[in-house]
Amino acid sequence: MPSIAAAILGPMGKPLIDATQLGAISLNDPSGNPHQLGDYWSEKPVIVVFLRHFG
Repeated sequence: MPSIAAAILGPMGKPLIDATQLGAISLNDPSGNPHQLGDYWSEKPVIVVFLRHFG
């Protein structure tokens, strides 16, 4: 599978962060076990959605 460059874009399309840097972020699964975010897309493409609860 070819490498796909991705970035989070800010105003005027200027990249704020290279998406490959996000792979080092640690998240906990529902059982509380830590996993690096990059582990989820190391084998296949994924869609990552972050939700924020205001309440």
